[in-house]
Amino acid sequence: MEERHLKESASPEKTSVRYFYGWNMAAACFFIVFALWGAYYGFSVFFKSMTSEFGWTRAQTSAAMTISLLIGGLTAPIVGRLIDRYGSRLIMTICAVLAGLGYTMLSTVTSLWQYYIWYGLVIGLAMSGSYVVPAAIVNHWFIRKRGLVLGLVFSAFGVGQMLVPPLATQLLKAFDWRTSYIFIGCGVFVLTFASALFLRDFPRDKGLMPDGEAKSAERDKIAAWGFTFGEAVRTSGYWLLLAVWFVFAIPTYIIGVHLIPYATDVKIDPMKAATIFTVIGSFNIGGRIVFGHLCDKWGNKPVVFISFASVFLGMLVMIGAKDLWAFYLAGALYGTFYSAVDIAIIKVTGDFFGNRAIGAIMGTTGLAWRTGAAGGTIVAGLIFDLTRSYSNAFALAALSMAASLVVSFFLFRHRPQMAAS
Repeated sequence: MEERHLKESASPEKTSVRYFYGWNMAAACFFIVFALWGAYYGFSVFFKSMTSEFGWTRAQTSAAMTISLLIGGLTAPIVGRLIDRYGSRLIMTICAVLAGLGYTMLSTVTSLWQYYIWYGLVIGLAMSGSYVVPAAIVNHWFIRKRGLVLGLVFSAFGVGQMLVPPLATQLLKAFDWRTSYIFIGCGVFVLTFASALFLRDFPRDKGLMPDGEAKSAERDKIAAWGFTFGEAVRTSGYWLLLAVWFVFAIPTYIIGVHLIPYATDVKIDPMKAATIFTVIGSFNIGGRIVFGHLCDKWGNKPVVFISFASVFLGMLVMIGAKDLWAFYLAGALYGTFYSAVDIAIIKVTGDFFGNRAIGAIMGTTGLAWRTGAAGGTIVAGLIFDLTRSYSNAFALAALSMAASLVVSFFLFRHRPQMAAS
């Protein structure tokens, strides 16, 4: 009922402009997500090159991703507040410089501590704004079509998964891993920096209203509505939201870091193994766009429940996968429905708490997500080192999806009361 009230309040009176500048913001955010997260998904491609050259264990190697996720998560709340205060363009420009530097300097690594500095610390700092900035900008610029636009922007995750791992694999075949990282570093910097130049935080910066609609007292009220950060943290809904973000993040880099080693361990050709990410990425694109639209049409709750159950099924398929087709099936389920619940939970954040402190709130949810993802990454590596198998690691991923479904049930029962006003 509360979601319906918000939709009705946000219904358009008339369109004030023929072309809405917010679509420029959506495009800029798309390329930022593609560049930063596409490169991040390339970690798995370089995994065995690093372990074989330096003799590191899989836990030691995956710890670089764990450090990166934790650094990004710990700094994300600070970045969120800085976005609210200084604007997204400055923050994302700094992230572009750090990302370019981090990936380029990976080409100079000769020891584990250097790997942790450049991948863990520098790239971790670069990634601190990679989720918060696009989410905050979309929430500022769009209300009525928020779910659809979030789906379009974050479909860049899927495009990155679909294109970057195979591209990185081809770079490794043509060059060594050091030269490949230089190419990746230069590409990430140029695309992220160029996209950051276009960013504007609020429609009012261009004399517009959210969704490009005509200015009115009602629209002003909707655009300005929201909890302060202090008000948000005093609600049970906020803490349940953090819990959902934490638990459903656990499989993210169990998949992102360990999927290709897992597939090649069961004798899947490395180039064919990389195409599993192509399957995940292609279904990720469709899942985000379709279910983003369905969030606007149906509401967030049914999308979240259906998606968690479907990802759980995909994890069960992956546990028993021995052939490429089974990995493709698991990847299709994971790509479609993990992306769907991701969009729904981002939309829940804006729908529950409004725009007033969206940067700070998304920063803390980012910390919860990265903490869960970091824990899953390192635990999966330790499980393999102890058991010489990934079966229990992917069982952990499946259990996390079941837990997410339970926590989300309580989340929707504790929507903050101010959201109804």
